[in-house]
Amino acid sequence: LRTGWGFFDDNVYALAHSHTHLQDGTPFLKRERDTGLAATLPVFVVGNGPSLDQSIDFIRQHQHQAIIIACGTAVSALHKADIKPDIYVAVERTKSSADFLRILNAQNYQ
Repeated sequence: LRTGWGFFDDNVYALAHSHTHLQDGTPFLKRERDTGLAATLPVFVVGNGPSLDQSIDFIRQHQHQAIIIACGTAVSALHKADIKPDIYVAVERTKSSADFLRILNAQNYQ
């Protein structure tokens, strides 16, 4: 139960931070993208699980013709397959999540 309250507190902080960023005009997307092209591209929302194992070759073959959104630990499976997601989404903001995400700092993965 104590751990559950920790995640509740984390969500309260996240909402407060998001509210402040919206008020300050902090951009959510830091890189400029050609939104005209993005409107015509398929989007792969990738979560970790058995279906990812079955789809990894398809995702690798089409990674340059789609926008790839990696959710949670799926980023490590994509990294092992040499697939670079365009967007990464995580809900948890714990130290273990931050430690896990050091993979994103690899020279070949930026």
